Amino acid sequence: MCGRLACSLDSDVLVTKCQFQDKAGKTGHPEWLGAQHQPTYNIPPTGQVPVLYGNLGDRFMRCMRWGLIPSSHKKPLKEFRLSTHNCCAESLLERPLYASCFKRGQRCIIVADGFYEWNSKKGAEKIPHFVHQNDKKVQ
Repeated sequence: MCGRLACSLDSDVLVTKCQFQDKAGKTGHPEWLGAQHQPTYNIPPTGQVPVLYGNLGDRFMRCMRWGLIPSSHKKPLKEFRLSTHNCCAESLLERPLYASCFKRGQRCIIVADGFYEWNSKKGAEKIPHFVHQNDKKVQ
């Protein structure tokens, strides 16, 4: 599971690359809301990531905090200590934190053009490997 993301594209390019077809077959682009995304190759967990979300007809994009904050958490975000930025598809419905959101249809797509995996040997320094598509497509 990744621990860092990269999104080297600015907001305008992201909106263009995330085109979609509605049920009538009409091509559309999501509407960007809020602060613009600043291209970066180093997005840590809890960092701001570009996100695609919507309902049956409308699609939107905006920067959001990477990680799931449960509705039961009532304290300031600075006090939230759970690591919720990764979940395996195999265990999604087994983990109550993710299962409740998934069953309610609360889903989004985190847009990135790469991520990092670390290779380490016991006692050695971790080496990051950038995983991306050669054709520069958004993943």
